[in-house]
Amino acid sequence: MSELDDPLLDGGSDEEDNWLVSYADLLTNLLAFFVMLFAISNITQARWEMLSDALTKKKSERIGVVEVKQRLDAFVKEQGLSNEIATKLDGRGLEVRFRTTLLFASAEAELTPAADRVLGPVASALASLAHAYEISVEGHADDVPIHTPEYASNWELSAKRSVNVVRRLIDHGVPKEWLSAEAFADTRPLVAASGETLEAARANNRRVVVRVR
Repeated sequence: MSELDDPLLDGGSDEEDNWLVSYADLLTNLLAFFVMLFAISNITQARWEMLSDALTKKKSERIGVVEVKQRLDAFVKEQGLSNEIATKLDGRGLEVRFRTTLLFASAEAELTPAADRVLGPVASALASLAHAYEISVEGHADDVPIHTPEYASNWELSAKRSVNVVRRLIDHGVPKEWLSAEAFADTRPLVAASGETLEAARANNRRVVVRVR
């Protein structure tokens, strides 16, 4: 029998090659892992933050949109403002909606003293975000036309209101690079204004919305 036919030598060669099987398994698992990451690449920021917190079991001093919502909800409940401020977290990010009566007098765009007591805590929560989020402030009006020396239409009114809210957030520490102001006048009503619910609908449609993306 030649050395090439020796079963002992063949067996040794197989044992030496066993690492290739483990290596191939490792590569397969890595490929599956990256495929999974690609499949969930559209995961929302909020869900990613919750997953990250669960995996790392730690939090930094900077926070994410989930904790911002929790802080704001606690503030709203403590101050009894549930009819004036609403928060919502979805795939686009965090939405904080204010009724304009909380921030402005009728047909005015200058913030009231009461508004500052509300926007201060809101700004504090936003300023603590972990990353440079995009924060847009939207001004919305109802469908009642306005024409005054200060505001030629609801466009000017809603624009000035959103700008003034942006300025106040900056005053309270939100980085200006994160912020933008938008105006929609009465083009995006929250609810339809008609019939017996007309005035209630208009009250809901007069709003300022802060969106954190």
